[in-house]
Amino acid sequence: MLANLSASNVTIGKSEYRQDLVRGSSAKNLAVQLYSAAGFGESTADLAWDGHGIIADRGEIVAETERFSLTGTTVVADVDLRALAEDRMRQTSWGQNAARHRRPLRSVVVERVADRLDTGVFRRLERRIDPRPFVPSDPAKLDLRCGEVFHIMTSALARRLLSLPAEKRRVVLGVSGGQDSTLALLIAVRAMDLLVLRAPGSSR
Repeated sequence: MLANLSASNVTIGKSEYRQDLVRGSSAKNLAVQLYSAAGFGESTADLAWDGHGIIADRGEIVAETERFSLTGTTVVADVDLRALAEDRMRQTSWGQNAARHRRPLRSVVVERVADRLDTGVFRRLERRIDPRPFVPSDPAKLDLRCGEVFHIMTSALARRLLSLPAEKRRVVLGVSGGQDSTLALLIAVRAMDLLVLRAPGSSR
């Protein structure tokens, strides 16, 4: 978890710029990034401050504070540290860095302290969980993503067919009526159209 206490003043459009920076830092570092800008009490005659607080988890902003509050604000969000650690294990660059820089680093062991919080706190999540995390929630972006997936699969099949001798460039497909086989059929038809291949005895 990375924490950034910032004395950054506010200007027009700076909040969006901060969001991009914090989102990018959390994605690049595979980390939870906490950002807190100076607030109302820091205001002077020359500069203004908005007290912008952001929590980002591996490229996704999960919580933000209200800006321009006169009394200060806080925000709480749940983050998945286990998923974060497993993501880092899958990224080989982290293992290389650990092997190279392990010895100079200092390890600090903190004694476990009994949690005095009400157990009810752990029965709710302080962040929104996307029910479809692998596709965009914006319908327009979803259409673009699905189109990209379709084109990737189509071009991959077309390239595979081109690698075969001309007399063997054919596709045999069993269609069950389900979604998977229907998608496979659409991809096969599109690949055939791209390569201008036709079924034996067919005019198309």
